[in-house]
Amino acid sequence: SRANSLVAYDIHGDRRVGQRAWTLGGPAGGDPLFENPLAGTFFLGAPLPLDGQLYCLAEVNGEVRLLVIDPGHPETVVWSQPLTDAGLPIDQDVSRRLSGTTVSHADGVMVCPTDVGYVIAVDLTQRSLLWGNQYQSSNNVPGRPVPRPRPAPAGQTRWIDSAATIADGKVLLTPRTGSDVVCLNLLDGSLAWKKTKPDGLYLAGVVDGKVLLVGANTVQALSLKDGSAAWKQPVVLPKPSGRGFIRNGRLYLPLSTAQMAVVDIATGSLLARTNTPGDIVPGNVIAIGDAILSQGIDRVDVFAFSMDEKKVAGR
Repeated sequence: SRANSLVAYDIHGDRRVGQRAWTLGGPAGGDPLFENPLAGTFFLGAPLPLDGQLYCLAEVNGEVRLLVIDPGHPETVVWSQPLTDAGLPIDQDVSRRLSGTTVSHADGVMVCPTDVGYVIAVDLTQRSLLWGNQYQSSNNVPGRPVPRPRPAPAGQTRWIDSAATIADGKVLLTPRTGSDVVCLNLLDGSLAWKKTKPDGLYLAGVVDGKVLLVGANTVQALSLKDGSAAWKQPVVLPKPSGRGFIRNGRLYLPLSTAQMAVVDIATGSLLARTNTPGDIVPGNVIAIGDAILSQGIDRVDVFAFSMDEKKVAGR
């Protein structure tokens, strides 16, 4: 389908908690009197709430746009900025349709990865384009269109998240078309540095100038300044089973071996690899108080960890 829906639910109040507040999008071609606002739009990912408005990427009539929506009056788009031609229609591009793409913001600049070979920045104060960059992946030919994601070569993986991470005036990208980490300058979009991580899965965050990269077999840290290695050597671990979280200078990483790993970010040393209760393979994990919440494919689990943050116990 070339259209989907963006849906909002109430989370406050006694009677309407969990009920649908509004819906945008849906198929085009219905009765104009009853057709949803933005009918025929394909929302490319979840919106970013900022200053009472929602910023989201969407494909409209073959064009990738930044849409700005007032959640209190969603029937009217506050403003819209065309970004680039989408190329292959969304209903024919399975990878792009299923991946999800969202925007990132810092210092009045909205960074928009389009997943069609370009990242574009929008100046929110002027409501205008600030810069654009056509990143080249390690398997690209300069001057040719950026290819769609394909099965990775033997021994390589593909990034699972192309959202931009912004830190200290730098924009970090992990395009799904290759295995490169691309670092741009936020103000003008110029290339700061580019590195390749053949087993890369996702960028976990930036801590004290260290860019944390989680791969299928290793966790690696690069210098935000120039992309050089920030640790003496990567941390070798079994394949992650989901996204980890950062807390108190440590990276907590769920593993496919039904374990939680704890990595010291300052030194790149492995502090612990602890079995989960009942040998549960954790999914994406977050920290909530003194607990770790794990969301898997078909279950949610909670683990408590001790104050020294080295041992994980069941709860």
